[in-house]
Amino acid sequence: MTRLVKRFIRFVFWMIKGVELKSTKNMFDRSNAFEKGTRLRNTKWGKGSSCNRNTIIWDTKIGNYSAVSWNVTIGPRSHFYENFSIQEFFFEKKELQISKEDYPYEGFVCEIGNGVWIGCHSVIMPGVKIGDGAIVAAGSVVTKSVPPYAIVAGNPAKILKFRFDEDTIGKIEATKWYLKNPDEITKNRKEYEDIVGFNVAQTQKKYLRKRDELLKEEV
Repeated sequence: MTRLVKRFIRFVFWMIKGVELKSTKNMFDRSNAFEKGTRLRNTKWGKGSSCNRNTIIWDTKIGNYSAVSWNVTIGPRSHFYENFSIQEFFFEKKELQISKEDYPYEGFVCEIGNGVWIGCHSVIMPGVKIGDGAIVAAGSVVTKSVPPYAIVAGNPAKILKFRFDEDTIGKIEATKWYLKNPDEITKNRKEYEDIVGFNVAQTQKKYLRKRDELLKEEV
């Protein structure tokens, strides 16, 4: 089967699912999942990364095992607000063309690292890099790059805290878990969880206690 035929089959498959591929330059494989209403243009996806419904992503490179929630916008174009008008109808097409060599992240406007979680209704502006393991809270507008394992929120987004202390971040980064395949990650899961001090049963109980406390509170 030729490459062109494979691309056509892929295009039809995602079109049926309600995913709009705005160009043939989107790079992904079977390990990636996209939901209905997603619009992609010039994107490169690492293994195991996913995107929820009604999200728009332009000119962005995304690492492995990252999750983009619904109604997220990444890499939106800006308007020339410095000009007399923010409209562009009077420009010639060649005036608006930008060489991919001018993009900051190997031909992409934005870069999302490995193991990143981007919450719903967030906007990631052009030029931003989200570091490995970072979390963008729902409704954030990210105008500056985010360091690895930081949790950011707000408009404009600011760092609230880091998921782990510096020593723990160093140890989990040293494993490069996000470069491994799912079977290897599952096999070594306990090792990774011990590094960050995670126990799924205890965490579930904590969430349930918090839920019960909220239910008892008066509105």
